[in-house]
This record gives sequence, C-alpha cells and structure tokens, in this order.
Amino acid sequence: MACKKDHSLVQRIMAILPTDQGGVGRHKCAACAYEAGYEAGYNLNGTLSVDNVLANLGVCQRINDDN
Repeated sequence: MACKKDHSLVQRIMAILPTDQGGVGRHKCAACAYEAGYEAGYNLNGTLSVDNVLANLGVCQRINDDN
C-alpha cells in the first residue's frame, strides 16, 4: 500500500539538491549519526553540534579495490 501523505514539499526539496552531495559528511556512518541525533533528542539536548558529531563518526564505506 502506498503512503497517502502529501510529500510534495519534500519532493520539491529533493528536486533542488545537487547531484554531487560529497563533502565533510560523505562516507560517514548514517546509523551512528542517527543514534547521536536520537540520543540528543531523547535527552532534550537542543545544542547538538553537527560538526562535532561528524568529527566523531568513523568512515563507513566499503572501498572497492577494483576501482
């Protein structure tokens, strides 16, 4: 069953994102980032620093040696 919510705003935002989304957050562990955000929200920490979270996340991208 398809979602019946209106996602038109999200679709407009996604449409304007650049194709290359590389940068400081590239190849970081998304699960660890989620957990850091979840923990900050759970603890009502409104001062979460994205820069600090990114600096403390490990690389989580398997590198293909064939390239």
